[in-house]
Amino acid sequence: MDQKHRMIPIVETLAPQADKISLEERSEIDSDSNRTFATIRNLPDQEVILFFTPAIASKSDLDPFEPLGRAIHSYHRRIRHVPYTLTDGFTYVHEAHLAHASVGAVFMVVLFGHNYEERWLDQQKFLSDSVLKRTNRPDGKTLPSVRMRVGATGAGGASGWDGDVWCSGSGGSDQLTRMVDGIFTENYV
Repeated sequence: MDQKHRMIPIVETLAPQADKISLEERSEIDSDSNRTFATIRNLPDQEVILFFTPAIASKSDLDPFEPLGRAIHSYHRRIRHVPYTLTDGFTYVHEAHLAHASVGAVFMVVLFGHNYEERWLDQQKFLSDSVLKRTNRPDGKTLPSVRMRVGATGAGGASGWDGDVWCSGSGGSDQLTRMVDGIFTENYV
């Protein structure tokens, strides 16, 4: 494959936007069921949060989503970070992690913005849909799922995800950690 098609988007190229976050939950959740974020806040200690992030180039040596993973870890000790590549999409590795019995919730970071080619956006949507389908367990249990959008606001709502959080990406790691605070802190919004 030529170098142009192997290029990986860089998170720092997200267009600067207002420094804000937005949190929403699906309104279709049964009234006698716990709300998504409350369920995640009360996740048993032995269960794992499966955390999917895009493997993207960064101008520094650090994974640009490490602060996000550390923020989640500060609220729930068991987190399994599984990167995905936009060229390979959903693989048997992702499927194996999702099938593991210890997984209690799924978080997935997706990038949006005019700086990303349509094929990157399409691939993330396909991967997102693949992950979401597998949150339905054979035993009838559905894992709580949260999509964490970074970038442009025009990406739409939760589209099947139980929870949807968004930040512009212009506020750096502080903004990413505030997204996590919004999920794990009651009455944050």
